[in-house]
Amino acid sequence: MVKATELLEKEIPFVIFKNPNSMQIQLIHQEDNQLFYFNDSFSVEGFVLAPFDKEKPTIFLPAEYAFEAQIESIDVPTATNENLPNDEEETFRYKKMVEQTIETIQNGVIEKVVLSREISILQEGNPLSSFERMIQKYADAFCYLFFHPEVGTWLAATPEILLKIKGNQITTMALAGTQPYVEQKDIIWKEKEKQEQQIVTDVNCR
Repeated sequence: MVKATELLEKEIPFVIFKNPNSMQIQLIHQEDNQLFYFNDSFSVEGFVLAPFDKEKPTIFLPAEYAFEAQIESIDVPTATNENLPNDEEETFRYKKMVEQTIETIQNGVIEKVVLSREISILQEGNPLSSFERMIQKYADAFCYLFFHPEVGTWLAATPEILLKIKGNQITTMALAGTQPYVEQKDIIWKEKEKQEQQIVTDVNCR
Protein backbone atom coordinates (compact mmCIF):
# COMPACT_ATOMS: atom_id res chain seq x y z
CA MET A 1 0.00 0.00 0.00
CA VAL A 2 3.05 2.25 0.27
CA LYS A 3 3.13 2.85 -3.50
CA ALA A 4 -0.60 3.64 -3.59
CA THR A 5 -0.19 6.10 -0.71
CA GLU A 6 2.60 7.86 -2.59
CA LEU A 7 0.50 8.10 -5.77
CA LEU A 8 -2.47 9.43 -3.83
CA GLU A 9 -0.34 12.13 -2.20
CA LYS A 10 1.09 13.17 -5.59
CA GLU A 11 -2.37 12.99 -7.22
CA ILE A 12 -1.21 10.53 -9.88
CA PRO A 13 -4.09 8.48 -11.39
CA PHE A 14 -4.09 4.86 -10.24
CA VAL A 15 -6.28 1.88 -9.48
CA ILE A 16 -5.62 -0.86 -6.98
CA PHE A 17 -7.76 -3.99 -7.16
CA LYS A 18 -8.19 -7.59 -6.03
CA ASN A 19 -9.88 -10.40 -7.94
CA PRO A 20 -12.36 -12.71 -6.17
CA ASN A 21 -10.77 -15.28 -3.84
CA SER A 22 -7.30 -14.03 -4.73
CA MET A 23 -4.47 -13.36 -2.30
CA GLN A 24 -2.88 -10.80 -4.60
CA ILE A 25 -3.57 -7.13 -5.07
CA GLN A 26 -2.69 -5.43 -8.34
CA LEU A 27 -1.90 -1.78 -8.90
CA ILE A 28 -1.64 0.11 -12.18
CA HIS A 29 -0.96 3.79 -12.62
CA GLN A 30 -0.18 6.47 -15.18
CA GLU A 31 2.95 8.54 -15.58
CA ASP A 32 1.05 11.84 -15.38
CA ASN A 33 -2.47 13.03 -14.59
CA GLN A 34 -3.80 13.14 -18.17
CA LEU A 35 -7.42 12.03 -18.52
CA PHE A 36 -8.03 9.25 -21.07
CA TYR A 37 -11.30 7.93 -22.50
CA PHE A 38 -12.07 4.38 -23.59
CA ASN A 39 -12.32 3.90 -27.39
CA ASP A 40 -13.66 0.30 -27.47
CA SER A 41 -10.53 -1.01 -29.19
CA PHE A 42 -9.13 -3.14 -26.32
CA SER A 43 -5.69 -2.62 -27.90
CA VAL A 44 -4.15 -1.16 -24.73
CA GLU A 45 -4.17 -2.79 -21.31
CA GLY A 46 -5.77 -0.76 -18.56
CA PHE A 47 -8.76 -0.24 -16.29
CA VAL A 48 -12.17 0.92 -17.53
CA LEU A 49 -14.51 2.98 -15.35
CA ALA A 50 -17.94 3.30 -16.98
CA PRO A 51 -20.55 5.80 -15.75
CA PHE A 52 -24.22 4.95 -15.23
CA ASP A 53 -25.14 7.79 -17.59
CA LYS A 54 -24.74 6.62 -21.21
CA GLU A 55 -24.30 10.23 -22.32
CA LYS A 56 -21.08 10.59 -20.30
CA PRO A 57 -17.75 9.24 -21.59
CA THR A 58 -16.16 6.06 -20.26
CA ILE A 59 -12.93 6.67 -18.37
CA PHE A 60 -9.81 4.65 -19.19
CA LEU A 61 -6.70 4.35 -17.04
CA PRO A 62 -3.85 2.86 -19.12
CA ALA A 63 -1.52 0.43 -17.38
CA GLU A 64 1.64 2.44 -18.01
CA TYR A 65 3.06 0.93 -14.81
CA ALA A 66 1.87 -2.26 -13.12
CA PHE A 67 2.67 -3.92 -9.80
CA GLU A 68 1.52 -6.99 -7.87
CA ALA A 69 1.77 -7.76 -4.16
CA GLN A 70 0.75 -10.59 -1.89
CA ILE A 71 -2.01 -9.87 0.62
CA GLU A 72 -0.82 -10.27 4.16
CA SER A 73 -2.69 -9.99 7.42
CA ILE A 74 -3.69 -6.35 7.65
CA ASP A 75 -4.20 -4.69 10.99
CA VAL A 76 -6.85 -2.08 10.32
CA PRO A 77 -8.94 -0.10 12.82
CA THR A 78 -12.48 -1.30 13.38
CA ALA A 79 -15.03 0.74 11.50
CA THR A 80 -17.53 2.59 13.63
CA ASN A 81 -21.24 2.83 12.88
CA GLU A 82 -22.73 6.28 13.10
CA ASN A 83 -26.26 7.36 12.34
CA LEU A 84 -26.46 10.18 9.84
CA PRO A 85 -28.38 13.23 11.02
CA ASN A 86 -32.05 13.07 10.06
CA ASP A 87 -33.01 15.47 7.29
CA GLU A 88 -36.80 15.79 7.39
CA GLU A 89 -36.98 17.50 4.00
CA GLU A 90 -34.87 14.78 2.38
CA THR A 91 -36.91 12.05 4.12
CA PHE A 92 -40.16 13.55 2.81
CA ARG A 93 -38.74 13.85 -0.71
CA TYR A 94 -37.58 10.23 -0.72
CA LYS A 95 -40.90 8.88 0.61
CA LYS A 96 -42.72 10.86 -2.07
CA MET A 97 -40.46 9.35 -4.72
CA VAL A 98 -41.24 5.85 -3.41
CA GLU A 99 -44.99 6.53 -3.56
CA GLN A 100 -44.72 7.78 -7.15
CA THR A 101 -42.64 4.76 -8.13
CA ILE A 102 -45.17 2.30 -6.67
CA GLU A 103 -47.97 4.06 -8.54
CA THR A 104 -45.99 3.94 -11.79
CA ILE A 105 -45.36 0.19 -11.39
CA GLN A 106 -49.02 -0.48 -10.56
CA ASN A 107 -50.04 1.41 -13.72
CA GLY A 108 -47.86 -0.94 -15.78
CA VAL A 109 -45.52 1.77 -17.04
CA ILE A 110 -42.40 0.04 -15.69
CA GLU A 111 -41.63 -3.36 -14.16
CA LYS A 112 -38.75 -2.54 -11.88
CA VAL A 113 -36.77 0.46 -10.70
CA VAL A 114 -33.92 0.91 -8.24
CA LEU A 115 -34.19 4.15 -6.30
CA SER A 116 -30.97 5.76 -5.16
CA ARG A 117 -29.80 9.06 -3.78
CA GLU A 118 -26.58 10.88 -3.03
CA ILE A 119 -25.52 11.48 0.56
CA SER A 120 -22.64 13.87 1.21
CA ILE A 121 -20.62 13.35 4.39
CA LEU A 122 -17.27 14.55 5.65
CA GLN A 123 -14.72 11.75 5.27
CA GLU A 124 -11.75 11.63 7.59
CA GLY A 125 -8.75 9.39 7.03
CA ASN A 126 -7.21 7.73 4.00
CA PRO A 127 -9.41 5.88 1.45
CA LEU A 128 -6.72 3.19 1.34
CA SER A 129 -7.70 2.22 4.89
CA SER A 130 -11.25 1.65 3.64
CA PHE A 131 -9.89 -0.47 0.79
CA GLU A 132 -7.87 -2.58 3.25
CA ARG A 133 -10.96 -3.21 5.37
CA MET A 134 -12.95 -4.06 2.25
CA ILE A 135 -10.59 -6.74 0.93
CA GLN A 136 -10.56 -8.35 4.37
CA LYS A 137 -14.36 -8.38 4.64
CA TYR A 138 -15.26 -9.30 1.05
CA ALA A 139 -12.71 -11.97 0.12
CA ASP A 140 -14.96 -13.47 -2.58
CA ALA A 141 -15.68 -10.15 -4.33
CA PHE A 142 -13.89 -8.02 -6.90
CA CYS A 143 -12.66 -5.00 -4.93
CA TYR A 144 -11.12 -1.82 -6.28
CA LEU A 145 -10.04 1.70 -5.39
CA PHE A 146 -9.82 4.09 -8.35
CA PHE A 147 -8.36 7.59 -8.17
CA HIS A 148 -8.01 10.36 -10.73
CA PRO A 149 -7.78 14.05 -9.77
CA GLU A 150 -10.28 14.97 -12.50
CA VAL A 151 -12.70 12.12 -11.81
CA GLY A 152 -12.50 11.58 -8.06
CA THR A 153 -12.11 8.55 -5.83
CA TRP A 154 -14.24 5.44 -6.39
CA LEU A 155 -14.30 2.49 -4.02
CA ALA A 156 -16.39 -0.62 -4.62
CA ALA A 157 -16.80 -4.36 -4.08
CA THR A 158 -19.00 -6.62 -6.21
CA PRO A 159 -19.53 -10.39 -6.56
CA GLU A 160 -20.82 -9.98 -10.12
CA ILE A 161 -18.78 -10.91 -13.19
CA LEU A 162 -19.16 -8.42 -16.03
CA LEU A 163 -17.36 -10.49 -18.68
CA LYS A 164 -15.27 -13.65 -18.50
CA ILE A 165 -13.74 -14.81 -21.76
CA LYS A 166 -12.36 -18.32 -22.14
CA GLY A 167 -11.62 -19.42 -25.68
CA ASN A 168 -14.72 -18.60 -27.71
CA GLN A 169 -17.04 -18.62 -24.69
CA ILE A 170 -18.19 -15.44 -22.93
CA THR A 171 -19.76 -15.58 -19.47
CA THR A 172 -21.55 -12.81 -17.60
CA MET A 173 -23.46 -12.64 -14.34
CA ALA A 174 -26.40 -10.66 -13.01
CA LEU A 175 -27.59 -10.51 -9.41
CA ALA A 176 -30.93 -8.92 -8.68
CA GLY A 177 -33.18 -11.06 -6.49
CA THR A 178 -31.36 -11.00 -3.16
CA GLN A 179 -32.00 -11.77 0.49
CA PRO A 180 -29.93 -11.73 3.69
CA TYR A 181 -27.50 -14.62 4.11
CA VAL A 182 -28.09 -16.73 7.21
CA GLU A 183 -25.52 -19.43 7.93
CA GLN A 184 -26.78 -23.04 8.08
CA LYS A 185 -30.21 -22.08 6.78
CA ASP A 186 -31.73 -23.29 3.52
CA ILE A 187 -32.40 -20.48 1.08
CA ILE A 188 -35.95 -20.29 -0.23
CA TRP A 189 -36.41 -17.99 -3.22
CA LYS A 190 -39.86 -16.43 -3.30
CA GLU A 191 -41.72 -15.39 -6.44
CA LYS A 192 -40.88 -11.71 -5.92
CA GLU A 193 -37.15 -12.42 -5.88
CA LYS A 194 -37.40 -14.73 -8.91
CA GLN A 195 -39.20 -12.01 -10.87
CA GLU A 196 -36.57 -9.42 -9.92
CA GLN A 197 -33.81 -11.75 -11.10
CA GLN A 198 -35.58 -12.62 -14.35
CA ILE A 199 -35.97 -8.97 -15.35
CA VAL A 200 -32.21 -8.40 -15.18
CA THR A 201 -31.45 -11.75 -16.84
CA ASP A 202 -33.76 -10.88 -19.75
CA VAL A 203 -32.00 -7.53 -20.25
CA ASN A 204 -28.60 -9.26 -20.40
CA CYS A 205 -29.88 -11.77 -22.97
CA ARG A 206 -31.12 -9.15 -25.41
